[in-house]
Amino acid sequence: MRHVFIGDAGNDRHAPVAVIVGLITDLDTHYRPACHGLAGLLERVPEQHRGGFIFRAEEIWRSKNLARGWPQEDRQALLQRLMALARQLGIVSSIAAVRHSPREARGTGMTPLQARHALAFTLCAGEADRHLRENCGTELGEVIAEDSPDSRRILRLCMQALKMQVFDSGESDKVTGEGPIIKPGQFRVERLINAVHFVEATQVPVLQLADAVAFAFECYFSGEPTGETFVKSVCGPGITLPSADAAHARLMVPQHRM
Repeated sequence: MRHVFIGDAGNDRHAPVAVIVGLITDLDTHYRPACHGLAGLLERVPEQHRGGFIFRAEEIWRSKNLARGWPQEDRQALLQRLMALARQLGIVSSIAAVRHSPREARGTGMTPLQARHALAFTLCAGEADRHLRENCGTELGEVIAEDSPDSRRILRLCMQALKMQVFDSGESDKVTGEGPIIKPGQFRVERLINAVHFVEATQVPVLQLADAVAFAFECYFSGEPTGETFVKSVCGPGITLPSADAAHARLMVPQHRM
């Protein structure tokens, strides 16, 4: 059984892009090393900030409180190590990004922000399921996400839709976004079973890795100066990145042990 840990970024309505990441893990192989890796990174957090510290990438990078006594270059170095950890542990990442477009919400009963997160999750889950079908023998998978009211409703609806229908990921123009993004075809979920499991990020450290990967790609697709540096930490060498101004993007970061 594989477990797909979900991280998301771009939750603010002013954010230009929504990003959903799924870390496809074998808990027997990856869980303890992930916990050990995070414990090692915690030692790099200034002592005054360590009490109850959770690795939330956006807070590490943007919090004025955490910036006190913690220089930006040191925070960036820690984030790059955090963002690289999933790849170094051999965890495969399914990544999807959807740029803001009011048309995504038409007829969904969702706000534009909710609709683009729903689409990003659908693309991410579909690519994760494809990976299980093509690379993991007969193994099944379950999705685990951080608990929040919005996530509960949206992710459950998306999983139900994916299990009931067959989709295509959509060969629309990746810059303009014109054309269907989800349409009848080959995009489907067969291996991801059961309902989405919702937990607290403090209880499952791998969710903190997923959050860091999602934040890296939010920075990249938002055109932030550190965006490309962050995603190169996630991907390592040999990965062709999508255009930073793409309307919609999907990619897999394969296993690459260091």
